[in-house]
Amino acid sequence: MMRIIWLNVLLGPIVFLIAIGIIFAKGGLQSGPADTHLIELLFYVSLRMLGVLVPAGYFIRMTIYKMNWQGNAIKPVAYLNANTTLLSGFSK
Repeated sequence: MMRIIWLNVLLGPIVFLIAIGIIFAKGGLQSGPADTHLIELLFYVSLRMLGVLVPAGYFIRMTIYKMNWQGNAIKPVAYLNANTTLLSGFSK
């Protein structure tokens, strides 16, 4: 369980470092007016992260719910862990 939370916590900075690495590999940042290509690249990276992390977060939460279902309810600890995992995925 904690591995999933740590993965969510580290995923944002890792993707950000990859995007910054691509930017510097293509010539880095120059002073002057804002480069529209750079802005579009960062925008599309954030959209793709949103498109992947939101469904993945709900899927992981559903999986945790299914593993801890008892009768007509979910164990309280599992409910807390599942929602913590989902919200940590949204914090990017």
